[in-house]
Amino acid sequence: MLIGFLKAGEIKQAVNIGAVDMKTLQRLRGFLNVAYRLGAFMAQWHGGAIDRCELNFAGEVAGEDTRLLVGAFAAGLLSGIASDVNLVNAELFCRERGIDLVRSSRADNETFNSLIAVVVAGEGRELKAAGTVFGRNMPRLVRLQQFPLDAYMDGHLLVFSHRDVPGIIGHIGTLLAQEDVNVAQMSVGRALARPGGEAVGVLNLDSAAPDKVLSQLSQHPAIHSARMIELPAAEFFPELF
Repeated sequence: MLIGFLKAGEIKQAVNIGAVDMKTLQRLRGFLNVAYRLGAFMAQWHGGAIDRCELNFAGEVAGEDTRLLVGAFAAGLLSGIASDVNLVNAELFCRERGIDLVRSSRADNETFNSLIAVVVAGEGRELKAAGTVFGRNMPRLVRLQQFPLDAYMDGHLLVFSHRDVPGIIGHIGTLLAQEDVNVAQMSVGRALARPGGEAVGVLNLDSAAPDKVLSQLSQHPAIHSARMIELPAAEFFPELF
């Protein structure tokens, strides 16, 4: 089981992984976690039928066995609809559902030592995100669409797109406070770091925002969309085998 490997550094009685090098898994520990969480995030953020996923690995991670990371991403992507999906069978499950997985790699990356960038498309919509690992095993969401940010990839995430005008964060905070929902972390990204344009925000919450809050947010003239996304707790490691 990979959960045993990620916690203790070893896999016992795993099936169909004879070709997987344990040293490779050890090096990829943090990025297997990031890839899985990116898959789970994108499935919920898109919210519809997905037919194509593109994964680009940049920097040091590009030189690793990226097929394992594609499998981890696919497992996360399907985690909400298939209970028996794992790193070994996730790509097959995707193909059976008409989801095309495409991977590419490049050795250079201007911002991070390693980066996993994904594009998810379906139903006429295309969404982009990127994640990396801070330290040894701290997954971070570092880009949504064209917007750079720094968000924790665990627990309850309120993701919203908006015009970068005064009062947005205060408005959201007020609505959450009225429902006794506490904000643990906040990250906002805007294009070219210029005020007044389009922006995206991610709030890590201590509990999920109720539908009432999401409905109220959608009524604000400067907020384009707001969605709750549920990711595993920070201490959770995906059981991928």
